[in-house]
Amino acid sequence: MAFLLRKKENPPLEELVNQFLDENSGEVDLAWHLEMEKMPYIPPVVKFMDWMAEKGYNSNYDRKTIEAELLKAVEARVSKRGVK
Repeated sequence: MAFLLRKKENPPLEELVNQFLDENSGEVDLAWHLEMEKMPYIPPVVKFMDWMAEKGYNSNYDRKTIEAELLKAVEARVSKRGVK
């Protein structure tokens, strides 16, 4: 029965980040408001890693890579709103 405990294969990190942001749209709202107030946005790396574990994906990405990908995806969504 060990095959039941096997974790899912990870899709590309970009796809995981987009799924995470779709499910947690408040992160984009927060980033947008912080941008309007000229304050820095710090991506929720730990929350993302917990979300990955909850979904059953291997979290074999390092924190810097996750942070960079989250920031890139959030900035893209914020720029669609007309900021920057």
